[in-house]
Amino acid sequence: MKLVTFEGEVPVPREIEAACSAITLLPKRSGRSAVYGGPLTSSSAGAFQRYSRRNRRTIRSMSEWADVTLIHGPGALPFWRDVASPLVIQAVDPWSMRMGMEAALATGLRAHYLRARARQFRAVERRIPRSAALLTVGHRDARVWSRDIGRPVAAIPNGVSRQASNPASGRRTKTVCFVGSLDYLPNIDSVVRLRRQIAPLVWSAVPDCRFVIAGRRPGPEVAELAAENFEIRGDVAATADIFDMSGVAVFPDRFGLGMRNSVVEALSSGMPVVASATASRELPGSGNLFVRETDQDISDAIVRLLETSAGEPRTPAVSAPSWESVSLRYFEQLQLVLGSPIAK
Repeated sequence: MKLVTFEGEVPVPREIEAACSAITLLPKRSGRSAVYGGPLTSSSAGAFQRYSRRNRRTIRSMSEWADVTLIHGPGALPFWRDVASPLVIQAVDPWSMRMGMEAALATGLRAHYLRARARQFRAVERRIPRSAALLTVGHRDARVWSRDIGRPVAAIPNGVSRQASNPASGRRTKTVCFVGSLDYLPNIDSVVRLRRQIAPLVWSAVPDCRFVIAGRRPGPEVAELAAENFEIRGDVAATADIFDMSGVAVFPDRFGLGMRNSVVEALSSGMPVVASATASRELPGSGNLFVRETDQDISDAIVRLLETSAGEPRTPAVSAPSWESVSLRYFEQLQLVLGSPIAK
């Protein structure tokens, strides 16, 4: 197996390195050029950074020697045009759907622009060869995308890393956490809602309650929300540490695609979780999951759990797939497209 990824991304884990016969790092255009160049093309800004002439030649050359190629992630999706081997595409969150979601978060001219971009991306997605297998993370997204582009789409949800439970978990019951990428618009909306609507209601009942917001790349709109009892932590080493130090996890999402990995991870760690129906999408019910919608109902559930979960032992509340079992499903898809078994 040969891996192609991009410079400046998260370092390749050692276990991935060990599984690959070769790893190729491709350069990216600057972020500034992507901001200005992306909107002038049929690509997202992230895809524009990656989709250079040099990288296209590299992908074509490597795929000519491959039995089958897996493209993973929306930023790499445009390379379907350059792959010469049988192809599987994991779009994660299809860009046409993501632009439609962001349009719902916007107003005025920006909302019109995003809806137009959604239509543009959908037209591109419809041109992907029908011989390619298409995947998303969420089952609901697979159904919607299949309807939108008129072809079959399957879903392979993400896995969960197995973490050793911390016996001290749950003892700091006056800490509430939120975990998620902090440059993702639905998460930004959730953090703003937490700070401005929900946290004040919790503080009125539990004045010394502390909120910890943890995730990658917090921008100015998130950083400016920091306060004495509302801490913003960017690029944490391990989300398990955040869950261990907290008594309750809260996810008041109003928008989102796919499956909410942070909710699955929190439940898998045994944490009590207060989440909206959007944040808990595609999850089975569990005794540790409290689905609430309004600001008041969410804050009431947090306060009650802060009062009752002191020192409670934690046991995983959902049976989430491991990354090992997920990888086997990818191999199945690759073999279906290739039409014969491949070495693992």
